[in-house]
Amino acid sequence: MKAPLAAFIAGSPRGMLMKRQQRIANDFLFVRAARDSFYEKVVAQGIENIENRISNNVWMVTGPGIMTQMHMNPEQTPWFDGFDIRDVKEVREILLFRQKKAFKETEEDWRSNLTDGAPSIFREL
Repeated sequence: MKAPLAAFIAGSPRGMLMKRQQRIANDFLFVRAARDSFYEKVVAQGIENIENRISNNVWMVTGPGIMTQMHMNPEQTPWFDGFDIRDVKEVREILLFRQKKAFKETEEDWRSNLTDGAPSIFREL
């Protein structure tokens, strides 16, 4: 940590999210209350995405693609009320990110399987 996190999140009434460009990122998520209705909606959408096998892209199925799509949907934007959404540059002034992981460079990483004909991210039962 580069600076006191408590002071950074103190003014966030419901919690804090981070964005990169126009996308909501999941590298930094903070929520004040357990069982917040917003996160219940995110988890429910992830379950629906898995059940419907919407994509072979983990980012869209269970990752930050869920929150990004919600944030871009005018009917769902009110679900974000009370959350501060901070730009990644601002968050990185407070937190140190360690995203350069060796596994991300291997064929086992989900990002290497986004082409047509790639193995499915879903296991057959």
